[in-house]
Amino acid sequence: MASLFISYSRKDMDAARKLTDALKGPALDFWIDWEGIPPTVDWWKEIEKDIEQALINRKRLVPVMVRDLRAEDAPQE
Repeated sequence: MASLFISYSRKDMDAARKLTDALKGPALDFWIDWEGIPPTVDWWKEIEKDIEQALINRKRLVPVMVRDLRAEDAPQE
């Protein structure tokens, strides 16, 4: 069984819900945070830390774009 963590922007919650509905089934075990992020958490640092940890553990990262993005709004990385 594959394990999957879905990280998303709150702006894209509808798309994240559609994605999780499409992924439901016995072949995937996934987790998504439907609760708000506590206001005291530096969420961007947490995301960066988790991405670095995934890379160290040779986990595959698959970015999915669900809406148009202006080039100047995209991170340089």
